[in-house]
Amino acid sequence: MRCVLEYHVLTDRIAKLRISEIKRADMLDFRERLAEKLDYTRTMQQTLSALKIVLIEVYFREARKTSRQGCREVSRNGRHSKSG
Repeated sequence: MRCVLEYHVLTDRIAKLRISEIKRADMLDFRERLAEKLDYTRTMQQTLSALKIVLIEVYFREARKTSRQGCREVSRNGRHSKSG
């Protein structure tokens, strides 16, 4: 999978976008460029699947990070700790 990502995703202009900037249209354009290069092969599906996994993982990591903001740590005795 790493080779697929390095060769097909990281060499494409979509790799220059920040995750937060990627829109549906960018993904559709990427898929179209990929189809022109690979002609709808298995490698194309592997590439899209790998990119999907990466984007989902980034989304969940960011969601966890933002959900923890503003929360304070609770110590064993049930009181809030002073850090946070």
